Amino acid sequence: MLGILFKIPKAHYADYLAVFTAVDFLAYQTRVCLQAIKQAKSLKDEDLKTAKAYHLKLTFSKLWKQETPEKAKLFLDSWYFWATHNQIPDMVKSAKTIRQHETGILRWFTSKITNGIMEAINGLIQCAKRRAPLGRSKT
Repeated sequence: MLGILFKIPKAHYADYLAVFTAVDFLAYQTRVCLQAIKQAKSLKDEDLKTAKAYHLKLTFSKLWKQETPEKAKLFLDSWYFWATHNQIPDMVKSAKTIRQHETGILRWFTSKITNGIMEAINGLIQCAKRRAPLGRSKT
């Protein structure tokens, strides 16, 4: 690189250094990306419990894309079977907890009311109760 710089007028050194620095940076980024891809491919082939748990999590997120409560019930049943038979104790425990709340989860498909909305309404009610006078009205 320095050999090239000696043939360049001194006024343009900074421009050429900037170009070479950008090219070096892009080459480094490409090497890093290729190494990450190789590592991801090698991890994919291993039988890691964390990979299984993450795959279960990603699959569960597809529940909310189901079109009807019936399809969601079938999806949840198949996911529950898979989660309880993967032999990861924490995922089995999570699946059983989800099974206990199954009716509330499936109710979302008809009402579209989330827990966040219910908590917001509850907060408004609690705020109104705090602002109300403590004693009875003088009538």
